[in-house]
Amino acid sequence: MNTKNQIFEEILTTLHFGEGIEDLRYATSLLCHFLASMRYFGQFRRAKAGATGMSPAKYKESLTNK
Repeated sequence: MNTKNQIFEEILTTLHFGEGIEDLRYATSLLCHFLASMRYFGQFRRAKAGATGMSPAKYKESLTNK
């Protein structure tokens, strides 16, 4: 969940302080990533678990114990 919050904060920060078309493109790509992480929640969680070397069940447990 923390990763999604970071992505969302990055979108807001970029839109708030960005002034050019490149900032808008960056925010749009972040939005696509953010929405995909919500749409494909199970796959996103499995990918994050694999990156940490944990099983998906242990990764889910580690998120709930924070």
